[in-house]
Amino acid sequence: MKKVLGIMLAVAFVVVAVSVMAKEKAAPKEKGEKAAMAELTLTGKIAKGEAAGSFVLVDADGNKIELPKPKAAKGDEKPINLEEFVDQQVTLEAKGDKKVPTVKQIVSVEKVAAAGDAKPADAKAPAAGGEVK
Repeated sequence: MKKVLGIMLAVAFVVVAVSVMAKEKAAPKEKGEKAAMAELTLTGKIAKGEAAGSFVLVDADGNKIELPKPKAAKGDEKPINLEEFVDQQVTLEAKGDKKVPTVKQIVSVEKVAAAGDAKPADAKAPAAGGEVK
């Protein structure tokens, strides 16, 4: 009798433990609990998406990464207007998923200077008389 009771107790313990583990794995995240987002730095060309008002970042390999609508600016922050960057090479700082590049939140966007835009390091400005020394 004690043996049967011990076996039943052990089986009940295992069933409860497995049930708890299954609930933890399948349970949706609590409201307000967010999945950890990675810091992303992406470079590419901003293009208009298929849907009205949507944008994508096209990387060097031609992969398209959908971009979310930028959050509204807070306080004295300048709002991010992706329309300004269409058809331009940019570096985009964002938060999202690194495994499958997915942007969840845009942090900043900067235009990448074209090769001809930068002054060479050796270039000198003309002196007061117009001569280059």
